[in-house]
Amino acid sequence: MKRFTASAVRRFLTPLLVAASLLAAPSAHAAATRVTGQVLDAETLQPLAGAEVELQNSGGGPGYFRTKTDGKGEFALENVQTSRYYVFTVGRDGYSDWAIEGWQFPASQREVRVTVPLERAGSVRVVVTNAEGAKPVSGARVNVRSERTRQWWENFNRDPEARYTNAKGEVEFVGLTAGFYTVAVDAPGLRADEVSRVTVRRGEATPIALALSRAAALAGWVRLADSTAVSGVSVIARGPGEATATTDGSGYWSMGELAAGRWRVDVQHDGMQSTPGRDGI
Repeated sequence: MKRFTASAVRRFLTPLLVAASLLAAPSAHAAATRVTGQVLDAETLQPLAGAEVELQNSGGGPGYFRTKTDGKGEFALENVQTSRYYVFTVGRDGYSDWAIEGWQFPASQREVRVTVPLERAGSVRVVVTNAEGAKPVSGARVNVRSERTRQWWENFNRDPEARYTNAKGEVEFVGLTAGFYTVAVDAPGLRADEVSRVTVRRGEATPIALALSRAAALAGWVRLADSTAVSGVSVIARGPGEATATTDGSGYWSMGELAAGRWRVDVQHDGMQSTPGRDGI
């Protein structure tokens, strides 16, 4: 008998993720079906007991089913109406949630069997400090965004809601699917920062430390030799980054949220000669 490795079996489970065994009903007008299945660890293919299985009406109306898998990872949902669209979700502590949105069961099926592989979840632990003094920053808002293109069965999944650091400047995001993420942080009076390509691995915690500096600014006026204000001209600052501004009616311009360092300021306008300058902020 031919034996299959765990990775080979997983290729059968994904990208469809649903291995369906459909039994034709004797009547084409059946109004309900029975949904059964098994939940497995996607790496080891071992059954997962205690996984929460939910099937709910996408429109929010009648049609809500909830159960947990038994010791063999098995579950069953009875009398599921086939005339509705459902959101089918499966979750378990330590694993990433799994979901299918807009699933409708054909009326001609009296039983649908599914196999659901759950991936072990990873986490990101973020510590935010002040660059001047390395003191923890409490109340900083932290966002974690997946950089991975979602597959069709993952459309129901969302990035986690923003969270705020505690008194120690710490915050943790759990239940993340393995992959690359962008971590963005902002706090009042400090310059926002982010780091991309943060690697999250199955069953592991990824530490991230971000030191926020005070937000700096540049400002000035653009005037002719006779002190006449010049409005509507572009001002470009280049240094640790690049920023632009446009003068107002009084010739005034300003740029905020700049990193500390040396900046070169140029004015761009047809018919005018730019006099570049440098500012340290």
